[in-house]
Amino acid sequence: MLERAVYVDLVTTGPDPRHHRVLEVAAVRVIDGREAEVYHALVNPGRAIPAGVARRTGIDEREVSTTPELRYVLPDLFRFLGTDPIVARDGERSVRAFLETPFGYRLPNRFLDIA
Repeated sequence: MLERAVYVDLVTTGPDPRHHRVLEVAAVRVIDGREAEVYHALVNPGRAIPAGVARRTGIDEREVSTTPELRYVLPDLFRFLGTDPIVARDGERSVRAFLETPFGYRLPNRFLDIA
């Protein structure tokens, strides 16, 4: 077990970061097996939310219409992540693709993928 890690979950409008956007980011820092801090942000994707995604997630366009776009959320999120290892479903690929690539960022964190 890791002494410290940040568990990250992204909710997106679809699987392809070239065509889809982040709707929600949640992260939990775990230290010595205990929840230490929580980060959460709804994100305005700047485009329509597919009906199936809205049904599955419960997030609709009205709910995110006044929330910040991802580029404004990232500085606070990256500060929260720090340099702790990131644990996420398909983390190396999906977290990097959705959070780093569109903006030219590079997270220094080690990634641990969970199925």
